[in-house]
Amino acid sequence: MSLYNRLISSLGMGSCQVDTLLDADRFVPGQRVAARVLVKGGAIGQHIHGVYFALHCRYQQREDSHVQTQEVELAHFQLPVGLTVGAREELEIPIAFQLPEFTPLTMGKTQVWLSTGLDIRQARDPSDEDVLEVVPQPLVAELLVAMTRLGFVQDLVHTEAVSSMARVSAPYLQMFHYHVGEGPFEGRIEEMELAIVPAEGGLYLHAEATRTGRGMAAAVSRILEESGDRQRRRLTPELVENLQQHIEQLLVD
Repeated sequence: MSLYNRLISSLGMGSCQVDTLLDADRFVPGQRVAARVLVKGGAIGQHIHGVYFALHCRYQQREDSHVQTQEVELAHFQLPVGLTVGAREELEIPIAFQLPEFTPLTMGKTQVWLSTGLDIRQARDPSDEDVLEVVPQPLVAELLVAMTRLGFVQDLVHTEAVSSMARVSAPYLQMFHYHVGEGPFEGRIEEMELAIVPAEGGLYLHAEATRTGRGMAAAVSRILEESGDRQRRRLTPELVENLQQHIEQLLVD
């Protein structure tokens, strides 16, 4: 490569481009994701030492009365390919990976995206970002529908950092906040908070009913207390079918 070509390559001018095309529009946590990585050569040929990927999410962290937006890497992997892309040449690389079970749903202000980059020595690495829509698993979707049937109205869904004392495997927890409309719990519950947590053996439901108006932040902290096992239930079809009974039990615990 001539000195001129090395210069424009290091500046990112005339470099190759990368674009990842997902084979589906929607995904559920734990699902296998298939995609194609398209690499298009630039003005000069370049050698690619690897293709790297990182799955990210953006969530909110509360500190006292402040809310800060945080980003976390959920997973990363790399293809140690060694190939040369000629000038204006186009290559296609098939890939597949699995979404982590704790990938949050893209509801509220929570975002999930895949970053793709090319490892090109002595050059600015080309990159690409693709937003993923992550939707509930069927059983979780049934739970959310059951909450609506019981008269609960969803106010807010957000992903929040958790204390290191909380016994969950992820650095965050996705919270579903409800107020009570017309139904069997009208006048008995002011608000309800749910969190669905993946763990060994399946999904678990953390729930808290607030009747005293102590506020959202206090309710969240109680859900995450290490001593809060009595509020933790394994999410099963039977639990969803008998959701009203389980909420009644929560009120008397």
